[in-house]
Amino acid sequence: MKFHFEFSYFGILLILFSSCNAQQKPDKEFDVSVKTPTYIRIHPKVLFDEGHNNMHTLGGTYSPFVNLIRNDGYIVQKNLSAFSKNSLEGFDILVISNAKGGKRNFK
Repeated sequence: MKFHFEFSYFGILLILFSSCNAQQKPDKEFDVSVKTPTYIRIHPKVLFDEGHNNMHTLGGTYSPFVNLIRNDGYIVQKNLSAFSKNSLEGFDILVISNAKGGKRNFK
């Protein structure tokens, strides 16, 4: 009986560790069309942070979100530099997602 308990415990741990290691993937099939875009004449500018070892990127896991807001009339640009008054100037929205920090990717 002890063997079965230990084996079951090991199996549960194995399942938990394998599920924690699964990668997030964007749903490329998600319909991001916008029947009536909100911004036709004025286009808010969105700065998307990719300069702080971010897990999510414009062309990666956040691509459905980025495509959706572009279809609604937003202008989206990625940021690869340190934040400063100059780098943020002219943008209406700043998106920072899963910034890991540490070693910088500034260019």
